[in-house]
Amino acid sequence: LSNTALNFSNFTAQDTTAPVSLFVAPVAQTTKEANTSIGVSINTTEVVNISVGYVNVTRPNISNIYRVNLTLGQLTGDRRNMSTSYLVQRTLGRYNLTFFVNDTSGNVLSTATLNFSNFTVADTVAPVILYRVPAPQSTAEINATLRASINLTEVVNVSVGYVNVSRSNISTIYRINLSLGQSAGDRRNMSGSYLIHRTPGRFNFTFFVNDTSGNIISSTTLNFTNITAQDTTAPTANKRGPAPQSSFEANASLVLSFNVTELSNLSTVYANITRPNISTVYRLNMSTLSKETPAERNQTGTYIIQRTTGKYNVTFYAADSGNNLLSSTTLNFTNFTVTDTAAPGIIARGPTPQSSKEINASLMVSWNLTEVVNISVAYVNITRPNISTVYRLNVTL
Repeated sequence: LSNTALNFSNFTAQDTTAPVSLFVAPVAQTTKEANTSIGVSINTTEVVNISVGYVNVTRPNISNIYRVNLTLGQLTGDRRNMSTSYLVQRTLGRYNLTFFVNDTSGNVLSTATLNFSNFTVADTVAPVILYRVPAPQSTAEINATLRASINLTEVVNVSVGYVNVSRSNISTIYRINLSLGQSAGDRRNMSGSYLIHRTPGRFNFTFFVNDTSGNIISSTTLNFTNITAQDTTAPTANKRGPAPQSSFEANASLVLSFNVTELSNLSTVYANITRPNISTVYRLNMSTLSKETPAERNQTGTYIIQRTTGKYNVTFYAADSGNNLLSSTTLNFTNFTVTDTAAPGIIARGPTPQSSKEINASLMVSWNLTEVVNISVAYVNITRPNISTVYRLNVTL
């Protein structure tokens, strides 16, 4: 064949066929957990090459659209797989996915039902406690403020958190509401303060947490803790009576008192009294007259002062139900001086006035009198008719 123009021809190969979606994942109408990673993929047919593939994700209550780029994977003939992973938001609700694919010829994936998918994000995972305070078997002072807190994981939001406190010898359960504090990812801290009652003993704490989906914290050992409330603080005297260096009459009734601060309960309160010229110490038991404040008590006792004049020393003692003894300070002590300023008082005498007696007869002269301490000397002066000198008659007790 001779070589002429009719020996030759040509044509241009082109790609005008758009990629076609065969399968997408996730499957429509499925449910996923919040804050989990899911696989997003599409299988397509494409006779040449894929240029770009991505997914637009619309999310509940979020206005901007999130783009997830797809990576080209396995090839089988004209079939292509493109996929990636997507971390589901912590926002519950419906998520819509729209797939887009372009080939290298500029053909765009045709719009069909297989271009779209959706899933619903739910939260079915209960919060989990990681750490709690106070530590189990710890001790704390009564009437002190205690911090109760927990660290927990929760992928969405905490709705409510609280602690139930059971207390020694108290039947009602006390509830402490917890406040949500610092968050880091899915970790939350919740805490509250509790003023420990004035009752020593064991206090049990049970933590409760609900999330906004109604999931309740699972029951584990980390939901519980306990403390032992103790009283190691001794009672303290604030003021006392009588004031030091005061004076009182012999045989008078005297009220001894002192104010004591004590966080729990007083077990024993008394005063030891040392008296002049008496070797034995007198113990005066005291009782609570009133409470000045929740922690301050007024202790009183009545003492009949001896008929012995001189200095009396008073030492106050108090012990609480935890066997803590009153600390020794100047307020534990006082003293007073007993004096006798009251003169003896005659209440009867003999002979009676205006009576008659025979001369040269023996006459009994006497009188009854009151005297709180001791008689030193007693006598009678007798004046006689026609005799100028006064006759002194000593009398005996």
